[in-house]
Amino acid sequence: PLEPEAPVVPEQLSPILPDEPLAEAVAPEALSPTLAPITPENNGTSIQGATLAPVAPIAVAAAPVVASVQPVTRVAAAVPPPPPPPAAPAPTPAAAPAPPSPEDLAVLELIERIEKRFGDTCLIALPQNQGPGLNPLVTLISDQGRSMSAFVTEVLNDPDAPVDERRILIDSRQCAALDYVRAHRNYPAFRIDLTLQSRVIASGNNMRGRIAGLGARYTSILAVDSNGVVTDLRRFTQFQQGTALLDAPVNVNGAPRDTSHLLIAIATPGLPSTVAQRAGWLAQDFFPLLREETQVRALLAILPFDVR
Repeated sequence: PLEPEAPVVPEQLSPILPDEPLAEAVAPEALSPTLAPITPENNGTSIQGATLAPVAPIAVAAAPVVASVQPVTRVAAAVPPPPPPPAAPAPTPAAAPAPPSPEDLAVLELIERIEKRFGDTCLIALPQNQGPGLNPLVTLISDQGRSMSAFVTEVLNDPDAPVDERRILIDSRQCAALDYVRAHRNYPAFRIDLTLQSRVIASGNNMRGRIAGLGARYTSILAVDSNGVVTDLRRFTQFQQGTALLDAPVNVNGAPRDTSHLLIAIATPGLPSTVAQRAGWLAQDFFPLLREETQVRALLAILPFDVR
C-alpha cells in the first residue's frame, strides 16, 4: 500500500505510449512510493482480464483528494437562500358608484307610488327616465280610457312631482297579458332592457329590437296581437352573449284599428312548456298557465307597438 506521506503525484507517472510494450501485471504489495521503470524483460504478457487488477491500487492514490471536497460542501452551505418572491400588488379598489341623479330619484319615487296602486284590472303603468332635465315618463296601457284617466288623477297628479304620460289602448282580449305582467314581483320596474327601433311599423316590414340583461337564461319573445292571439317570435331572434336581437316580419290583416299590440320578453331557467306547447292560443287561456309555471323564476319586460 501507498504511504500517505509520499503520495503519487501526476508528474511522477510516465506515460505509456502506444508503441511501447505493455508490462506484466504487478501485484499490489510490490508497489513502492517510487515506481520502477518498465523493462523489456516484462514484455510478452498478453492483455487479459487479470491485467486490469493493478489499476485499483493506483486509484487509491487519489483517495486523499476526497477530503478536499468537504470545504466545498461547507461553502455551498454558507450560500444565503434566495430572496422571497415579490409580494403581489394590492388590488385596485373599485370605483365608487355614481350617486343617483335627480331624475333617477324621481323615477324611484314614482315606482313606489305605482306599487301602492295594485288593484286595477287590465292596467299597467311603466315609469321611465327620459334623461337629464326631463320629467319621468309613465306609459299607461289599458283596455279602457277612463281607467287610465282615473289612475292619472289618483296616482300621478302631484304638483311637486310632475310627470309626462303616454296612454296606450289595447283590446280587452289582451288583458290577460297585462294581468300576468302586473302580478310579477318586479312590477313596475323590470330587470330586462327591451327596446324597439320603432314603435310604429309599416305592415309588411320587419320589427327590429334588442333585449339585454338575459344572462344565461332561456328567452321567450311573445307577441300578443289585438285579437288576443299569442305568437312565439323566438325563431326570429339571434342571441349573442346575453343579448337577443329581434328581426321579425309583421303584417296586419283587415281594417286599421286603434288598439296596439304587445311585445313581451320572458327569461326563464329553461323553456316553459306553456310556450312550447300552447303558442297560438288566446291570451286568456295562455297566460294563466304561464303564470303558474314561471311567475317565481321569470324575468320579463313589455312594450306596446303598432302596425299600420
